[in-house]
Amino acid sequence: MTETSTLLKQAQQMKNHFRVFSELGEFLIGVQRLEGEVVGMRAQREALRDEIEDLENNKTKIATDLAIASKDAAERMEVAEKKNLKTEQAHKKKLEVVKKKLGEDILDLETKLTNLESAHTTRVAELKEEEAVLLQNIKTASIAENRFKARVNAL
Repeated sequence: MTETSTLLKQAQQMKNHFRVFSELGEFLIGVQRLEGEVVGMRAQREALRDEIEDLENNKTKIATDLAIASKDAAERMEVAEKKNLKTEQAHKKKLEVVKKKLGEDILDLETKLTNLESAHTTRVAELKEEEAVLLQNIKTASIAENRFKARVNAL
C-alpha cells in the first residue's frame, strides 16, 4: 500500500513538474517574442531618428534657399532700378512686377519653412512618444524576464 501511495505521489509530482515545464515553455516563447519586438522597436526608433535628421537637413536647405532668394531678390531689384527705361511710368510698372514676384517668392519660401518647422516639431513629438512607448516595452520585457528568472530559481 505504501509503495502504491509513493508511486501515486511520484506520479502527481511528475504531473506537476510537467505542468510547470509546459508553462515555462510558453513563458519562454512569450519572452522570445517580446525580445523580437524590442529589437524591431529599436530598429524603428533608429529609422525615426534618421527621419528627424533628414527633416533637419531639409529645414536647413530651405533656410539656405530663402537666404539665396532674398539675396537674388535684392540683386534683381537693384538691377531693375539701374536700368535706363524709356519712360518713368514704364520703369515703375516693371519694378512693381519684379517686387511683386519677389515678394511672392519670399512668402512662398517662408511658408514652406514654417510648414517644415511645424511638421518637424510634430514629428519630433511623435518620435518622443514612440520612444517612450519603446522604453516602456523594454521595461515590461525586463520585468517579465526577472519574473521568469525568479520562477526558474524557485523550481
